[in-house]
Amino acid sequence: MGWMLFACEEDNLFAPEGAVLTFSTDTIQFDTIFTSIGSATQSFRVINPYSQRLKISSIRLAGGDQSFYRLNIDGEPVNEVSDVELLPFDSIYIFVEVTIDPNGVNQPLIVQDSVLFQVGDQWQDVDLLAWGQDFHLIKQEFLTTQTWTRDKPYLVYDYAVVDSGAVLTLEPGTRVFFHDTAGFYVLGNIQALGTFGEPILFSGDRLEELYSDVPDQWYGILLFPNENLSVFENVEIKMQRLDCRWEPWSTKVLPG
Repeated sequence: MGWMLFACEEDNLFAPEGAVLTFSTDTIQFDTIFTSIGSATQSFRVINPYSQRLKISSIRLAGGDQSFYRLNIDGEPVNEVSDVELLPFDSIYIFVEVTIDPNGVNQPLIVQDSVLFQVGDQWQDVDLLAWGQDFHLIKQEFLTTQTWTRDKPYLVYDYAVVDSGAVLTLEPGTRVFFHDTAGFYVLGNIQALGTFGEPILFSGDRLEELYSDVPDQWYGILLFPNENLSVFENVEIKMQRLDCRWEPWSTKVLPG
């Protein structure tokens, strides 16, 4: 009785030299993110397109620990992993978030990074791109008479109250954003004086496409009974699914 022994090299179980990954996208792009406030989470797939196993030697953020971005790689909240094996035609998800530090300037800034992948001697990447915007923070404030300008957005947390007897004037081009469930309450008087070319904007602070149809993101503007008229002129109010716009002519809103 004889025996025949068969052996196969382990390398034959893996994709050939020069193998590369495929991705569900080559760029993860975030819309404008308010500085110091985290983004929504986005994701992409990393795919083994071969009928053999594929070993990824390294997955990491190019910016390392100094990056504004954060990763979750196949369920682990880490920015770098090594020796990840993908079964034939299998894939993993990588989730991405970004938080941008305040930069102290009025114009949006671009924050770029990439996720790097090493398979053997091959390097690939998926680009990460976000725009950040600094802002004036208004949090649980009772406002005295003052003027808001268009230099950079105003971001309201929890609530902003125009106090009794106070007048809040908004210049053309002023943008006011509201965090989740925040409200704007007018006990005094508001003069929102936009123009056709530079309207005033009131909106929720989630600007990503993911939130474009999500209703009730903020509580709106409440005008309390007052003998003085508040004026909204060329103003756009975005409440998601219920958008209102004051047209170029002056519209005076009677409180109460």
